[in-house]
Amino acid sequence: IVTLYSPFMSAGHSVGGELLTKHLKQDPEAVKKGLDIITESTLLFANECIKLGVDGFLAATQGGEGFRFRDPAIFANYVKPYDLVVMKRINEATPCNILHICDFVSDYDDLTPFLDYPGHIVNCSLKINSQLFSTKDIYKLFKRPVFGGMEKKGSICTSNTDLILENVKEVIQNAPEKFILGAECALPCSNNWQQIRQAVDMAHTQRWKG
Repeated sequence: IVTLYSPFMSAGHSVGGELLTKHLKQDPEAVKKGLDIITESTLLFANECIKLGVDGFLAATQGGEGFRFRDPAIFANYVKPYDLVVMKRINEATPCNILHICDFVSDYDDLTPFLDYPGHIVNCSLKINSQLFSTKDIYKLFKRPVFGGMEKKGSICTSNTDLILENVKEVIQNAPEKFILGAECALPCSNNWQQIRQAVDMAHTQRWKG
């Protein structure tokens, strides 16, 4: 499964997210040409991965965070359409795609704009509009399997094995039926692989106890 950044995210990586957001607010039509080109490039990359036989993609999206655009039309007209072009292509070509609503920059006030996004599995933060959702809530909202449950900067970042295992146990006990244990986003680079291995082992044990 290949990580695939959205055209909006790639544009932000190129010129900086702050500048991209500013220009979309000022003159979105002027930014559109660049997004067209980046989308074409993203599809070239995705199609080559598909030719190589990948099982799917972790398709990451940003642009809908609460702080980003006061006018929802900017996201609806200049972010989402490009997301959908890429995500529809990978969804028709590969059997296992994860919709990753990335909160690395900031939180989201509303996940409704993403409900019609393709993706066989959903991964997102559980903190929405200052409220803490459960993985069961996300499952009911998107009506598809959920990947996540563990806070990326929570217990998994500590050296306390007991705390990690207790957290894993609690997450699984309160998870929906169709669920994959994971973090909300990327784990910090300083993570000890042994800690992650312990979390995985505990997840398998708890699943068997079912």
